[in-house]
Amino acid sequence: MIESGPLLVAIYGTLLGARHALEPDHLAAVSTMAAHGRSRADVLRVSGAWGAGHASLIVIAGTLITLLGWEIPRNLAGRADTLVGLALVVVGAWTLAGVRRDRIHVHPHIHGSQPPHAHFHLHPHSAEHSVHPQPPDWLRRPAAAYAVGTLHGMAGSGAAAALAVLVAPSRTTAVVYLLSFGLGSLLGMVAVGALAFWPIIRASSRAVRARQVVKSLAGMTSVIIGLLLAANKL
Repeated sequence: MIESGPLLVAIYGTLLGARHALEPDHLAAVSTMAAHGRSRADVLRVSGAWGAGHASLIVIAGTLITLLGWEIPRNLAGRADTLVGLALVVVGAWTLAGVRRDRIHVHPHIHGSQPPHAHFHLHPHSAEHSVHPQPPDWLRRPAAAYAVGTLHGMAGSGAAAALAVLVAPSRTTAVVYLLSFGLGSLLGMVAVGALAFWPIIRASSRAVRARQVVKSLAGMTSVIIGLLLAANKL
């Protein structure tokens, strides 16, 4: 237990929350969903929504557990890990399927009076060269990211509440710890998404293939970590 006031507990909780964002399953989830972003705003929205969903469940459930003395059955915690692992597998598989659906090609464009020049493009296999439709991608939607993050928070709420009781000298400071932990994890998730994918997003159109490689790696990592988590190996 930390014999100190709320300020130090808040700092400690924020730092631990940021560290929490760097766990393998969190890195896999955030990076895979952020890989679907097509702009800086996309990456921030998706990473932030995932982090907000994850943090909100940890804060709410952890606070109830701390204040009301609830206990999470061990078998329920194990099922939560399995469910989170399966969600990671689904997210990764969807990402890999999207990479497979798309194809990269080059064809010339004319813009006004400028001479023709070539662009790299991604198209679904069924798309015609004359149009550039984008297939619907639910992983780009903040609501979907929030839902997946909330589901993921199920696996960490009990541990966060237990740690809050250990480090905080009172229930009030325990709640302060949980709030700061949630804030730290949210900021950490956004930082992970931004640092991983802003260089790719900022690159020129010639980096289209690189973006697809990154999405493939993120998808495969999500599937592997999801399977390990579902098998209780993480």
